[in-house]
Amino acid sequence: MLDSGSVEWMARVLRSLPTSEEIEHRLLERRLNEWMIKPDYEGYGLANLVSSVIRCFGCKGLRHTPVPEAPLNGYLEGAENVILLLVDGLSYYQIKGFVDRYLKDLDPLIMPLTSTFPSTTTTALTTLNTGLTPLEHGIIGYTMYLKEIGVVLSLTNFAPSAAPESTSLLQAGLDPSSFLNVESIHTEVKRSGARPIIVTRRLYRESPFTIMLGADAEIETYVSTSDLFIKLRKIVEQSKDRLFLFPYWDGFDISAHIYGPESEESEAELEAFFSSLKSNLIDKMDPSAARKTAMLVLSDHGQVTLAADEVLMVSDHPTLLNALHIPPTGDSRAACLYIKPDMREEVFRYVEQHLANLFVVYDVRTLIKEGIFGLGEVKPNLFDRTGDLILLPKRNGAVAYNYRPRSRGFELRGGHGGLHPREVLIPLLCLNLGRVGRVTCLLESL
Repeated sequence: MLDSGSVEWMARVLRSLPTSEEIEHRLLERRLNEWMIKPDYEGYGLANLVSSVIRCFGCKGLRHTPVPEAPLNGYLEGAENVILLLVDGLSYYQIKGFVDRYLKDLDPLIMPLTSTFPSTTTTALTTLNTGLTPLEHGIIGYTMYLKEIGVVLSLTNFAPSAAPESTSLLQAGLDPSSFLNVESIHTEVKRSGARPIIVTRRLYRESPFTIMLGADAEIETYVSTSDLFIKLRKIVEQSKDRLFLFPYWDGFDISAHIYGPESEESEAELEAFFSSLKSNLIDKMDPSAARKTAMLVLSDHGQVTLAADEVLMVSDHPTLLNALHIPPTGDSRAACLYIKPDMREEVFRYVEQHLANLFVVYDVRTLIKEGIFGLGEVKPNLFDRTGDLILLPKRNGAVAYNYRPRSRGFELRGGHGGLHPREVLIPLLCLNLGRVGRVTCLLESL
């Protein structure tokens, strides 16, 4: 039990730390331009969070500095099990109301972090599974050009973007398990003596992307939101080993893409998620298992509501299209442009004269110097995967290109990939399931 001196000292430390609002203000000041903010890779990024988590398992090879704030360490301290629950697509600005309704009694900590660039699932999940920044791991966007085989690849299924159902690349020997060629955090956690377990939807179990990221992790699956939390609770209650659980839930992101991130339909997805988290996991978990378990809920990126009149169909701009030697890759809100020789200045001029009210274009090397892709050693083939220029929407736009001639037009109402604050700022929600009201009680005891 803490003595009065220790209580007073700890309370003083907690009060001296920056609040979530102060951290948010600090991150919003990291401006690339008046419309966009820079991801933070020096303390409040996903690679930093990975270091914080694996450190609590005794892993020594931290690839980046941990998140600096002591309150996070307080939630992880002494935990035998850590659940790192990823909610795909959730912006920092969308979580507080649900936490107040469902989790307030758990004395939660909510603080902002930043996503990667591009702010998209393939890039951010690779960072979370390796502890490396995009600059280091080289997974850039939802679609990516592989110069070595001359194909624009859809990363989620390792298929050509022009033929997403094809398995030809896999049959030709493109191996997801060796594609990254870096050690995963699951290998490090397993080496420490704990069990790393990825929990994903059943339909993703055999996906190439899961195989790419899941080296040395066990794979468990679920069908819907409700059985996800029942599955997590049973794993924690039945295990005799230390656990690192990494569940992935995409219900909100799917809804937000189709209906918009602030739509009634998407809000209903989040309502169902937090309700099930409370009723099927927190309320029913055996107290002895709960006392050993810390839960971190975070997102990979946020989303922006798209405006139909701000969507750039590349095929409608022949000057821009003719300057490209392959179609745009990356993401709809972070388009990687591969420019024909001697056409770079023409692209800059075209964007300035015809698109400047909606878009801005950057040289990739400029963004690297600005730290947008991260810190560390540059992946040798990074520039093959980023192209020459990056086209970014200033507000609610997107860049669209139909890889398949008969495909339907651009119909999404929510998008991400860029550097808008609602894409870049993501929530980190900390819950220690066995320490209800821990910090509140500490402060109230003074």
